Amino acid sequence: MTAGFLATTSHRTLLAGAIAILALVGCATPNPTRHSVPPVELANWLLKERIKQWSQSLVPGQLDAPLNARRIMLPEYPPEQLRQGIDGVVLVEFTIGTDGKVMAARSVRSPDDMLSVAALHAISQWEFDPPTKDGRPRTFLAQIPLEFRLGLR
Repeated sequence: MTAGFLATTSHRTLLAGAIAILALVGCATPNPTRHSVPPVELANWLLKERIKQWSQSLVPGQLDAPLNARRIMLPEYPPEQLRQGIDGVVLVEFTIGTDGKVMAARSVRSPDDMLSVAALHAISQWEFDPPTKDGRPRTFLAQIPLEFRLGLR
């Protein structure tokens, strides 16, 4: 019984000491400043990550290596569509040239013409590492859904 009491007392002493040290360390360091990420920046970051994942998931067997996006321009939400609450997904089909630049793009499906224009304008500026098959440059046809969501902006 005495040994159990001593062990418990030792544990309590160690715990109290650890708490005191943590309290002192906490007092010595300034409170961390919390930074909130604006919704637009968060939405843009998420969209860029989705595009990177999309580009790397393409082409098993069609190209020597997955596509690697070098430059991604995000579409700008058209102000009038934003004001009217118009959102949705624009499905864009585009051709990547042997130099890695987008040669042509078209909207396959869209809830609104102006959302299509914004998506096409952005994609026309994208660049990739040049696609190759069997070590030779080639063009590549791809599709991507671009989401315009009011809740994320």
